[in-house]
Amino acid sequence: MHRLVAWLIGHGGRVVAGVLVVSLALGLAAVRLELGFREGDLLPQGHPFIAVHNRYHRNFSEANVLSVMLEARSGTIFTAPILATIYRATEAVDALPGVNHDQVTSVAHRSTRWARVRPGGMIASEPIVLRPPQQEAEAAEIRREVLQSYAFGSMVSVDERAALIRAGFDERRVDYRRLFDAVNATVLPLADERVAVYVSGQPRLNGWILRLERQVLAAFAVAIVLTWVLLYGYFRDWRGALRPTISGGLAALWGFGLMRLTGFALNPLTLVIPFLITARAVSHSAQMHDRYYEELARGRPKSDAIGSSFVGLFAPTMAGILTDALGVLAIAIVAIPALRQLAVTATLWLLSLIVTELLLNPIVYSRLRAPDPRRIRARETAWPARALDRLATGVLGPRGRWVALGGAAVVAAVAVALLPSVRIGDPASASRVLAADAEYNQSHRAVQGAFGGSEPFMVVAEGDERDALQRVGVLRTIESFQRALERTAVVGASFSLVDILKSMGQLFHELEPRWAVIPEEEPAIRTMFFSYWGSVFPSTSTQYFTPDFATAPITFYCRDHTVEHVRALVAAARAFITAHPLPHVQFRLAGGFIGIMAAIYDEILRSQARMTVASFLVIFLVLVPTYRSVTAAVLLIIPLALANVVVNAYMAARGIGLDLNTLPVIGVGVGFGIDYGIYVLSRVGEAVRAGATLEAATHEALRHAGRTVAFTAVTMTAGMLCFTATSLRFVGEMAALLALWMVSSAATALVVLPALLVVIRPRFLVAERDERPADGQLAAF
Repeated sequence: MHRLVAWLIGHGGRVVAGVLVVSLALGLAAVRLELGFREGDLLPQGHPFIAVHNRYHRNFSEANVLSVMLEARSGTIFTAPILATIYRATEAVDALPGVNHDQVTSVAHRSTRWARVRPGGMIASEPIVLRPPQQEAEAAEIRREVLQSYAFGSMVSVDERAALIRAGFDERRVDYRRLFDAVNATVLPLADERVAVYVSGQPRLNGWILRLERQVLAAFAVAIVLTWVLLYGYFRDWRGALRPTISGGLAALWGFGLMRLTGFALNPLTLVIPFLITARAVSHSAQMHDRYYEELARGRPKSDAIGSSFVGLFAPTMAGILTDALGVLAIAIVAIPALRQLAVTATLWLLSLIVTELLLNPIVYSRLRAPDPRRIRARETAWPARALDRLATGVLGPRGRWVALGGAAVVAAVAVALLPSVRIGDPASASRVLAADAEYNQSHRAVQGAFGGSEPFMVVAEGDERDALQRVGVLRTIESFQRALERTAVVGASFSLVDILKSMGQLFHELEPRWAVIPEEEPAIRTMFFSYWGSVFPSTSTQYFTPDFATAPITFYCRDHTVEHVRALVAAARAFITAHPLPHVQFRLAGGFIGIMAAIYDEILRSQARMTVASFLVIFLVLVPTYRSVTAAVLLIIPLALANVVVNAYMAARGIGLDLNTLPVIGVGVGFGIDYGIYVLSRVGEAVRAGATLEAATHEALRHAGRTVAFTAVTMTAGMLCFTATSLRFVGEMAALLALWMVSSAATALVVLPALLVVIRPRFLVAERDERPADGQLAAF
């Protein structure tokens, strides 16, 4: 291994030149990396619900929908000025960039029509709001027509105080930034003293996320600067801050470049993870740099100090990088394309640390002048060293070790008691991405409250032949299906071609409500559907059924998307479908926003436990050959498991649900959290093999490796906490979770692991005291 160090230093120019060439190429790619969303990449594409969504969302789009509600500040909307505002708002929504014009619904849209039978049996169909009303008499006539049409309850609230405009967007064409700005410029200014305007829906939420991305980028920059300041304060020397900074900078450059080359679009909500990887590179480099200074403090020449620090930390650093990378790779178990791409690119990013951190260290140290020996010796008696001395004395004492283990047992018991409260998905109806009182969440709650539910759950009735949906039995089954699901707690309303048929029955019988029934004869059904089909735009009818009457959506509007309600709704739908089979028609589950959320919840339930087990398993498989001991691997995993339980308990206590954005925290936290224990245990083994007693070796490990563990944990935590200042609530919660992972992992590595070592006295340490450090550290490699 010393020959490798000599080779690296002797050929340092060539190695650095090669690294710079690669860095330049990846840097050119990194500057073109974009922040944004690719909707299809965020869906579990193998799920049958997503297959239904992909097949039908362009015709029956109920997933990527913008909702604009106009609410009268007093009275009802049926006044000439307010109806004129609703008309202008509808025109503005229909002109938004990326909108699907065939999927705009509003009481004032040209596709919302009032049909009447003229003398001779001819049907006349005109828009309910043909033009902005000028007189109150016109407003009264519009009210009369609305109350007798399907627009009442779906486009106009039952209390007549609000109107809802819905617009679908094709995920492949929409630019959420442009859409957000266009809504701000053309829709929101319509609010005045008479009417309030509320905007919600996934396109609006995505726009808010992208609008606030600058805050996340600013937090990233502040965290980087803070990390450098802490490094300078810790090492008391610009060289000490420079080497980890080089390592972190090169790692970031390579990582972002790899993301760009793999076609990755970085989600602003996960920008915390790239910072954490960068900080981990700094952490590994700080360990190596601290060891280099320690060797210099012992009076060793610069060349010997470089060689000793590299040889002493090669194995733990390599093991740490591998556990980091493989822990993150476990995220690929989740069948979400974006998460799998994140897992692969982050793994390559972490593996690049072998070059940018481990192999470059000897070269950089050889090129930099050694720091002042007095400054180095002063660090050995500074307050961090004294603090770790006191911690080691307390934890390793006859009573302290049992107090530490007893305290850990109490913490574990409390945390385990909280685990059943961990939830899947968002426990609230509003979005947890933003603060509860954010403008978006206020608008979302207003829409939900006025219309009793605005989040669609779409079931597709799919016939195997033409006119399959014009049969009496099929239509009555669809109607029963609607009534059955409307009795569930989450559904506020529903709509299907049955509602169109019943409204046509009223139309043919002078609007008598008792004729709002399904005819008993199929010729009557065909006549009514043909009359409707011929009286509206083709783009309007295709939202509700295909021209051959073989396929039609049944849409249920839900009050929220909590996992309990969504899963209960899906179960109720499946139970009804099983109990009411149809010979030529199949009910396909499920599309719409709720259908997508149901698929995501299924994927989370499937993947969460598997990903956790896989993370711990790959770490175990790395640790066993590293230490040539199963006991060593178990001793390292016990504190990590405690940290994992603590983090999950915190999520339960704070009501943070497991979703697509929090799942990566598990893989990242497990992989990164084990590093602290690796450095401590490796230093204990090195001291034991040099002849120290187990207690003395553990004390030395805490004083030296433990000091750097504590510093890097503080540094990473401080950087994470910078993200909590952003207006994106989820980013702050994710940062807090990762910070808790780092703190709890470091605490267990500095307290629980040493106590376990001196209590258990594992044979792999005690029996190998005479083994040479280099052999023991590097045998596995």
